[in-house]
Amino acid sequence: TKLNYTSIECVLYAFHQTASRVPGFLHPLCGIKISTGQPENKIDEDHTAKLADLHKRLAVANKQSTEFVKKLQQVRTKLNETKAEGEEAKKDLATKKEACTASLLTCNHV
Repeated sequence: TKLNYTSIECVLYAFHQTASRVPGFLHPLCGIKISTGQPENKIDEDHTAKLADLHKRLAVANKQSTEFVKKLQQVRTKLNETKAEGEEAKKDLATKKEACTASLLTCNHV
């Protein structure tokens, strides 16, 4: 399965920002049960299946991004060893190096 790491990074960032700004956002997902007495408070809900599914999906994304980082590091090494002849070739090589570095940064954030 091919993953779009930029999209994953954005979703994880949004998830993190929401969780940090909304108290109790992750409580149901993590199995923390706090009774506030409000109607939307569903104490008896069991979210362990959702949490297990989230952990599984995050583990798959992490494994695939780690493998992709290794491949990108190999590509970056080859690009650094490449000698460009001429101005156009140098610009093309610089563009490839920048794209590889940007991809590496994105994958490392996932």
